[in-house]
Amino acid sequence: MDCTFVGWSYPTCGGLGNGGIPKSVLTSPAEIKKYGGYGVDANGDGKADPWDVEDAIHSTAHYISKNLKGATENEKIKNALFIYNKSSEYVQEVFDRFVLYADGFIEKKQGIGAVVIGNQAWPAPFTQRITSTYHDPSRNNHDGLDVAAPGINGTEIVAFMDGVVIKSAYHYEVLPNGKELGWGHYVRIDHGNNFHTIYAHMIKPGIAVGTKVKAGQVIGYVGSTGKSTGPHLHFETRVNGEPQNPLGYLKNVMN
Repeated sequence: MDCTFVGWSYPTCGGLGNGGIPKSVLTSPAEIKKYGGYGVDANGDGKADPWDVEDAIHSTAHYISKNLKGATENEKIKNALFIYNKSSEYVQEVFDRFVLYADGFIEKKQGIGAVVIGNQAWPAPFTQRITSTYHDPSRNNHDGLDVAAPGINGTEIVAFMDGVVIKSAYHYEVLPNGKELGWGHYVRIDHGNNFHTIYAHMIKPGIAVGTKVKAGQVIGYVGSTGKSTGPHLHFETRVNGEPQNPLGYLKNVMN
């Protein structure tokens, strides 16, 4: 809004903040400084113009940076985005893009290659470092295990066994009590005999539904989408829809 751009202390700003601010004031860096607004002359042309893409982007960043409040960096960013646009869906979409650009989804991280033993492969070839186990007492309803290590963001996720992709979607929701839930971008594979595996928090959409995959085949890339505090793979094993301890299935492919 104009009053946010120039500053809410401007004389005509009140109520919903229409303000009726003249363009000569709205684009003036001096006036913006005087009234404590968030407008920025990013390209140095002497105007802070909300209709100029460069100025608008930097002005938005200025506004968001002033509202970084929370216990963790991720929480600060999400809270600031929510103040900018009070939509949880919007917040998650922007945050996912932030993770992609800030932490580096880059081609050089691909091509690590999976080791297939028999008909199985460890799902995160980059590392076997487990950061949270099945039914971790410090985590409520943690039905899988988490794999993470510095530099894992953007690295390959591979199919544990041969199978068919039956779900490739995005999951995120906020309950009425404010609790966040969500796998973000995830893939679910049917391996037959009512045995499924789930790979969650991918950096972007995974392999398409209906794809027949082989053990060790790339199905997506590690990210931090959904309810996540940092880049990692959340991996689940389910039989007849019920979660099982993944370690019982992964023991043959663990170092």
